[in-house]
Amino acid sequence: LNFSDITVDLLDKLQSLQPFGRENEEPKFCTKNVLVATSKIIGKTSNTVKLTLQQDCDFADAIGFNAVKDKFVSVNEENIDLVYTLSYNYFRGNRTIQLTLVDVKKHEK
Repeated sequence: LNFSDITVDLLDKLQSLQPFGRENEEPKFCTKNVLVATSKIIGKTSNTVKLTLQQDCDFADAIGFNAVKDKFVSVNEENIDLVYTLSYNYFRGNRTIQLTLVDVKKHEK
């Protein structure tokens, strides 16, 4: 999935497929060769990575927890391939689209 295809309309359509669970898994997407514009370790126990990602001229915010955070830190590359789910992030009255990382790896050319 290209970042340019990630829109409010797409996410609203995906949310209409809820509830997600064992027999109705949440859709996962893959984007390859993504530039990590910024990364920051956050959380009380430093178990979360917050990223700003770039694909061409499009940016996306992403978050990864626990094992994904550890995998990202060990990859520590500028360009990565990622698998993620999409959701809304609500913060201080603002709604933005956020990628929740399921897996990351170094992009291989």
